[in-house]
Amino acid sequence: MVTMATEKRVLNYREVKAEYDGRWVLFDKRDFPPEDDMGYVVAYGEGTPEDLEALEEIQCNKYNGKVVLIKGWIPKDDVFDSGIIEAV
Repeated sequence: MVTMATEKRVLNYREVKAEYDGRWVLFDKRDFPPEDDMGYVVAYGEGTPEDLEALEEIQCNKYNGKVVLIKGWIPKDDVFDSGIIEAV
């Protein structure tokens, strides 16, 4: 099920990906400079193919492709080892 956002809250890409982990999101960056990663969430859905199709339709028909479709994701299994690598 797709939900249209009711408030215009400024977020960056990292915040969107963390808050909407596993869900598809339409992200509107039009009010911000291109080099900035800030924007507004326009709509979001669960991670289902049906929601993806619905959001793509909204992206094309309502926003003429001018909003970004992203999927929220938080790396959960990434482990970084900060050990020293020795040259042989």
